[in-house]
Amino acid sequence: MESFFKILKSLRRLAGFLLPLVSVIGVIILLYDFGFEHTPETAALLVRFYDYFLFVVFMLLLLRVDYAGLIRKKVKYTKTELALFFIFAFLWLGQFPLAGLFSEKSLFHRILDLYIIDVALVVLLFLAELSLGSLNMSRYNLNPALVFLASFVLIILIGTILLLLPNSTYQGIGLTDALFTSTSAVCVTGLIVVDTATYFTPIGQNIILVLIQTGGLGILTFTSFFGIYLRTSSSFQNQLMIGDMLNEDRISDVFKTIVRVIVFTFLVEALFAVFIYFTLDERQFPSHSEMIRFSVFHSVSAFCNAGFSLLSDGLYDVHYRFNYPFLLIISFLVITGGLGFNIIFNFFRYLKHRLIRLSKQLFTRNVVQYKARIIEVHTKLVIITTTFLLVFGFIMNLVLEYHNTLEEHDTFGKLVTAFFASVTPRTAGFNTIDMGALLPATILIYFLLMLIGGSPGSTAGGIKTTTFAVTVMNVISIARGKNRVEVFRRELSIGSLRRAFAVISLSLLAIGLSVFLLHVVQPGLDTTQVIFECISAFSTVGLSLGITADLNTASKWVIILTMFIGRVGTLTLFVALFRKVKTLNYRYPTESIMIS
Repeated sequence: MESFFKILKSLRRLAGFLLPLVSVIGVIILLYDFGFEHTPETAALLVRFYDYFLFVVFMLLLLRVDYAGLIRKKVKYTKTELALFFIFAFLWLGQFPLAGLFSEKSLFHRILDLYIIDVALVVLLFLAELSLGSLNMSRYNLNPALVFLASFVLIILIGTILLLLPNSTYQGIGLTDALFTSTSAVCVTGLIVVDTATYFTPIGQNIILVLIQTGGLGILTFTSFFGIYLRTSSSFQNQLMIGDMLNEDRISDVFKTIVRVIVFTFLVEALFAVFIYFTLDERQFPSHSEMIRFSVFHSVSAFCNAGFSLLSDGLYDVHYRFNYPFLLIISFLVITGGLGFNIIFNFFRYLKHRLIRLSKQLFTRNVVQYKARIIEVHTKLVIITTTFLLVFGFIMNLVLEYHNTLEEHDTFGKLVTAFFASVTPRTAGFNTIDMGALLPATILIYFLLMLIGGSPGSTAGGIKTTTFAVTVMNVISIARGKNRVEVFRRELSIGSLRRAFAVISLSLLAIGLSVFLLHVVQPGLDTTQVIFECISAFSTVGLSLGITADLNTASKWVIILTMFIGRVGTLTLFVALFRKVKTLNYRYPTESIMIS
């Protein structure tokens, strides 16, 4: 019996090695299937490949079962693992004719096109194996910041390959332009060198949509989400690493946070895609399916603060810049995506607490004396700073551009457009006004709004609202002669102050270097336009004063690097490059130096 168990164990190891390899082969064939045009003979061979692929996966899943552990009752499988096994088994058996019942056709081929399900299962297997593999990264003792950087590099390269496929574009695309588009989508920037609406086929546009969604939330969030449900447990090292990448301090809440982020994102995007759908004019679309695709694309792009659009002129299109309900929906999505998931979940916890307290007062008539501190200092800072920036941007846009770019709108339209113009510079990238006609004073306001960006833990970029708020409070504290920064009866840690200073310094350094390099590789560009372009790229905004499409190859590479550094964060980049010091068992004498 023991020898039999050893054979099963060897086969299980072999299956565990082959399944990831088979999943990669399946994805490669899938890319060949969708990325190229095929003759009828080749198409038929591809259909047969998916049939045999299901058989191979079914057999490997069968071999990967730990029979020895099941017999000894030492192994417990999750419902998802068992469901995955039975799905592959059921669909594979359903491929073949049932003798005497359905002549030469299988049950499924009589009911539906199994080809679509075959393709979905190839993707499902690849995601499952990738997710399980990502949860094993902790065994290599990798720097979480380095893993975070590598994940973005990986998805950018994959996106570049996908956009280079013949079926992704109508006339083909160069390597640099494909890399630029992929980086802009993954980094949720929105800068484009080719027209998304006319250059890319529906397949290419869908690829960009997936890249936006994956980049907005982070590929590690997705793989961890799937990995959780394909494994019965996770190591403490996994939870520490993922918690570090998600900015989640409570280790017990790491996986709950991942699930909440995924579910909340998809629910909000789906709900507001429906709202967008009902604001559209069906006369502008060839079919209702195109209206749905348009709604979903712009809902995802707005929530992820990406700024990509299926319109050649963006939201400045004459049919949409006067569609004020549509603009308000986009604004709400941008603000929600830019607040940060921690802020939103903290607000939900506060509402839950208030409802419970109110119900106790109504039904038990017990007055609760203790008031729990639910709203965190971080949440208060983000809400106050965000509100201030929105109001400040709205007033400045309305006052400065009232008789300029807002001239074509009525009073209500001026208010909506001015509000929209205060929302989108903070990393969204949509525009409903002529950017080339902005006044110099307004451009300076855009510089500030773009540089600050959104909030930590969100889909937005920039130095972040909390960094801006902490810096301002630190300056005020120094001016008042205080030796510490206090807010809402709490003292901010010295680590927060040092981090804010480092983020601002490194961000300005990166932007300055980007401006310098653009002038070196492409002399003759207008300095104001170059500064605007570099801040927009670094803060993942996506707005431009009209020079993006005119950049040469070297300039495009500079912007690509700027977008990447801005998305992953300058401080994260330095943390990934330098070995982290764990302990300092010494301390030098303190000495002051003259600052000013």
